[in-house]
Amino acid sequence: MGKPAKIGEWGGYAGDRRDLRATPDRLTEVKVTADNSSCIRSISFIYIGADGKPYEEGPWGFGHAGTEYKIDLCRFDESLTEISGTTGPAYNIDNLVKSLKFVTNKRTYGPYGRDEGTPFRVKVMNNGHVAGFFGRSGDCLDAIGLYVNPN
Repeated sequence: MGKPAKIGEWGGYAGDRRDLRATPDRLTEVKVTADNSSCIRSISFIYIGADGKPYEEGPWGFGHAGTEYKIDLCRFDESLTEISGTTGPAYNIDNLVKSLKFVTNKRTYGPYGRDEGTPFRVKVMNNGHVAGFFGRSGDCLDAIGLYVNPN
């Protein structure tokens, strides 16, 4: 197994810095709470670390506002291969994550949130996958970056 690479961060500089407690190997679940009129309110997820143990992170942001969407990657043996979204202003904050869309090796989830603003997209190549996230959050998801495993 190769060491995961940190890619990005998209969004703004408000909120607190968020990162993982262990080196990630693979994601097993992602939950997004979206206020469809403005932004991504929170993200939480479960990942398996390089040590083989499960870790739960989040919610990063205010997880009780908006609609929650759950992506169970274990149910259909999926791996996350692409993430896209938009960033822009909301709630008097200059720049935060407004929408997210997740693509696995089998299907597409989203977009969640308000799909407007400055777009970003990361597609993992050569059978790699997204293994976890880092970023910034306060009352919303201010910024998001990815841990990508090459195999």
